Amino acid sequence: MEDFLLKCDVHKDKKLKMFCQDHSQLCCTDCAFLNHSKCTDVALITDSVKTMSVDMQQLSNSLETILDELNKLKKCTRVYN
Repeated sequence: MEDFLLKCDVHKDKKLKMFCQDHSQLCCTDCAFLNHSKCTDVALITDSVKTMSVDMQQLSNSLETILDELNKLKKCTRVYN
């Protein structure tokens, strides 16, 4: 089953190894060359996952900061009400 999920729908003998950020689409190297050559961000899946992991951590940190600020505002509102 896992092997089936990793195969290209178009090129049945090729594994999905690339990720097109522009289209949010997994693709094999043939599809990347044929269909995504004009896209600005096509990379190996492994590289894309690393980048996404860093982006998610940055987003998590930003959300924590926002929540902290909201809690401070909430406390200030209680004091003045």
